[in-house]
Amino acid sequence: MYLLYPLLKKLQARRPRLLFVCSLLLTLFFQTGIYLTCFKITVFPGLLRPYAWLLFPTWLFYFTAGMYLTKERLAAIAEKAGKKRLVLSAAAVACALLFAFEGKATGSFELSIRPQAILLTLAAFLAFVGVLSRFKRAPALDSAASFLSRRSSTVYFAHVLILRLLADRLTIFKGVSGMALLYLCVAALSITAATVIDGLAGKVRLRKTSI
Repeated sequence: MYLLYPLLKKLQARRPRLLFVCSLLLTLFFQTGIYLTCFKITVFPGLLRPYAWLLFPTWLFYFTAGMYLTKERLAAIAEKAGKKRLVLSAAAVACALLFAFEGKATGSFELSIRPQAILLTLAAFLAFVGVLSRFKRAPALDSAASFLSRRSSTVYFAHVLILRLLADRLTIFKGVSGMALLYLCVAALSITAATVIDGLAGKVRLRKTSI
């Protein structure tokens, strides 16, 4: 993703909506292909299939969506979402229930890569922004958001390793309650690791500058 960033940045500057829609369709195609393997339906070639979830198209939409959300666009979304926060919250809850029941019915409950996840992500995001739009003057929230935004890329890189280390070795993370516990543990450890790593990197840069 970061190797593609210069190209994506140019596309974002020239055709932001086109990039948003195309990345959504590409990610939707790859996630649907992975999801269909639960039903013994093959979409990808045999050589590609085991690595499909690792490839950049599977996650492209989430990356470009972050690029699309400039401060101005986010402010406009927050203003509109704030007026319909109850409707959006109800829609997010409905999407979450649909996601859970569908996962149970198809046996794909523990599969995070499915097209329904995109719908749930969008619904949850809009509901979250709508609710938080009521707290425009909340210094604690501003400080937390600022703290996390400065460490977001390190959290992104660290969480995959931490997730693998925890999920593959401890049985307490099995089942629904285990998944919730795993989420909390990964979030806490990823933020802690990012704080330490970024702090050390900052000291190294400061020392080099002083030298």
